[in-house]
Amino acid sequence: MAAGSGSAKDKLSYKIVVPHKMKTLATIYILCLATTAVAADDLAISPLFFTNQGYRVVSSQVLEPTEWEKKEFNLVQKSVTQIKSIAQVPLKDTDGQANWYYRFTIIVEQYADADQATKRLPKIDTPPPRNPHAEPDKAFPLRKGFQQGNKVYVIATDVSMHYFDGPLDKVKKAIEEQVTKEAQPSAAPLPRAPQPGHSEGAR
Repeated sequence: MAAGSGSAKDKLSYKIVVPHKMKTLATIYILCLATTAVAADDLAISPLFFTNQGYRVVSSQVLEPTEWEKKEFNLVQKSVTQIKSIAQVPLKDTDGQANWYYRFTIIVEQYADADQATKRLPKIDTPPPRNPHAEPDKAFPLRKGFQQGNKVYVIATDVSMHYFDGPLDKVKKAIEEQVTKEAQPSAAPLPRAPQPGHSEGAR
């Protein structure tokens, strides 16, 4: 090998220089993904929770509010989760000869503050504007909900028997109890240590 000629390894070695602008854009992109993940998680109800209630999650997504929802209710963000009972249940008045599945839609709406959520709750059965020639959405009258902080939880169905015979109320109660439990402080505040030179009895 001639003097001064480097090895093959030396000839193939190189350094990748990433422009500062590209680094900045990559950082912003990662932060946006992280923020979206946190927001989605903040609205999510664990699939395990639904499994424990006898349901499986069919679909779940976080959606931007429509222009109508922004204008009417100042909605910030919402999640829509479709659940279906794991086991079939007997259809009423068929002597066990017919079965079906319970199906519900769980909507979690997030508002800027609790006051906005309070104003929204009584109007959860208000349908959005629709084509007058279209068939009405039967799920809008068949829904119940509750509020926790700046969120409104809506449980809806398009099957009247699921609404009137109790299954919807059971799902609503389970979700409300879970959400209320999660909103409670995880532990009581620790007692403050006495300051030097002071005693608890001295006032």
